[in-house]
Amino acid sequence: MEVNQIVNEETVKVNSVPAVKKTPAQIVGILVTIFSVAMVLYHLIYALSLFLNIYMHQNVHLMLALIIIILSEIKKELESERSKAKKIARCVYLMVVMAAGVIGCVYVFTQGLDLVYRAGVNTDMDIVMGTMIIIACLIACRLSVGWVLVILAIVFIAYTLLGHLLPNPFWHFQVNFSAAISKFCIGFSGVYGDSMQVSANYIFLFMVFGEFLAIAGGTTFFLELSKIIGKRVPSGAGITTLVSCGLMGMVTGSGMANASICGPFTTPLMRSSGYTDKETSGVLTTAATGALIVPPVMGVVAFVMAEYTGISYGHICLISIAPCVLYYFCLGVYVVFAGRKNGIRRMGDDVKVDVKGLISTCYMFLIPLGLIIVLLTMAMSLRMISFWICISVVALSLFQKRTRKPLKVWVKAMESGAAAGANIAMASAAIGLVLGAFEVTNLGNRLPSLMIEWANGNLIIALVLVAVVTIILGCGVPPFASYMMVSMMCASILEELGCTVLQAHYFIFLFTVFGQMTPPVAVTAVAAAPICNVSYLTAGVQAVRVGWLAWIMPFFIIWCPALILESADYLQAALTLVAIVVMTIILQVANLGYFRIKATVLERLIALTAGFLLIVYCFQPSVLLYAVALGLAALFYVIHRLRERKLSAGTAVG
Repeated sequence: MEVNQIVNEETVKVNSVPAVKKTPAQIVGILVTIFSVAMVLYHLIYALSLFLNIYMHQNVHLMLALIIIILSEIKKELESERSKAKKIARCVYLMVVMAAGVIGCVYVFTQGLDLVYRAGVNTDMDIVMGTMIIIACLIACRLSVGWVLVILAIVFIAYTLLGHLLPNPFWHFQVNFSAAISKFCIGFSGVYGDSMQVSANYIFLFMVFGEFLAIAGGTTFFLELSKIIGKRVPSGAGITTLVSCGLMGMVTGSGMANASICGPFTTPLMRSSGYTDKETSGVLTTAATGALIVPPVMGVVAFVMAEYTGISYGHICLISIAPCVLYYFCLGVYVVFAGRKNGIRRMGDDVKVDVKGLISTCYMFLIPLGLIIVLLTMAMSLRMISFWICISVVALSLFQKRTRKPLKVWVKAMESGAAAGANIAMASAAIGLVLGAFEVTNLGNRLPSLMIEWANGNLIIALVLVAVVTIILGCGVPPFASYMMVSMMCASILEELGCTVLQAHYFIFLFTVFGQMTPPVAVTAVAAAPICNVSYLTAGVQAVRVGWLAWIMPFFIIWCPALILESADYLQAALTLVAIVVMTIILQVANLGYFRIKATVLERLIALTAGFLLIVYCFQPSVLLYAVALGLAALFYVIHRLRERKLSAGTAVG
């Protein structure tokens, strides 16, 4: 009786405790999670069943992305320190934007293919809804990827509507507002164009795959393997950074993600072993950026290239092997020589390797990677590949306790993956507006002629112009967006001047990637700099010094197409590869002023001359030039080694 009374009293006490009310920010956060999970599940189901036509699929993709981005911004606003009145005003504004976008997307869904038949002769309601979608997309794009892409889209929209007032060569026939909105959105082009199709069909699920792999323990394999390599080679901490970023890049395909994941582990190792913060920032920035040229994911730009060129994605991965290896070789040479200069040796025994974790999680990386390769060889669509690798990671995680995660962890991964995919969707919408303007104003056909005229028919000048345009755009927009715009504008120019389709697009692709570490913006450096305790501009400038080959290599594939399997002249390809390898080593010596010991001014001049002649050889093959360059490289080596032995003998006598 007494026991029952005590229990009843305790029950009353528990029930009398007031429930903790959730804050508005927490409620919005729950909504973000719900829509994120819904978006992931929708894409997985669609990939398997294709229960909607391509336009309606893009529409659902766009609507969910809009909701996630704007709700996330509302949550952030509610958590800010601004005054209550400002919070309410901004939240109301964001909700109005979201409502406009959702209503527009629902309208598109209800009208369906009737909008295609009405393209060019749309009703007033069509135009209103199309305008609402465009405005909502531009605002969401600004929230997700910044102002640059939004301003670019607005400029091209204005050019479409007002270009008939401009003088030649930019004049075009007048395009009325109704026709423009039809082309930009409601006629299933522009916002609903190729860029959104690529985003909806497979880029989104590849973003989810990266998040799934990270939380399931796949990253443990990368980091532990890089430690083992770092403990067995000179300048181990620096090599660890290169290996971990290279392996991580196979699945993340993002320079910023690469730097954020690998940097916190590798930076303290490099710093403690003797590398300066400046050197560390340059190595981390360049190694992380290299993620975008490491097969098989390659920063999702390769997917877009495959879609645009009709070249198989598997072939693009195959031809990327040589440029990827050469790029990381350049970084490796810098790391080794900088390590020698700083007196750094192998990583010590204080760095522990989790061998058990390495062995027990290796399949989490190797099986999905192998699955991608196998499915590519089977010519399976990227949509289905993205589906199966996501499912494979979840299934593989169930085999061990350490990789078996609770549902809330998977939900968090879905939320992160959906956020990344939603950002790409908004960027795709803005890119669609730019490409729509190119089409409706015929600028896409006229601009190549103008650039050829400016280049005076000279391929080198045209390549430099395209490279500059690509790097400038790469400083402010995501890589795939930069690639899409530049390839639309400039690929045909390079093709007219003698490049193959693959050469033209791969040239643009490489400069798109390396624009991510080019000052003044250098977005990968923005992620790497705070980890290394330097300014982002310092990290960007140092990245240029570490990975200088990145700005020369795209030109090599034009003059030596065998590097990307575009020629059967394998002898010339082999000679060029040797030239690039020797040039990389010799120019890094001139760059750092160190080989086995500190190089003299004369030695650096000889090395610089030899490297320059080898670069010239890659563009203009000549037996004499080749022999002179290699002779100078050999002369440098002999002089340097003799001086090293003389110093060693003097030290021994002393």
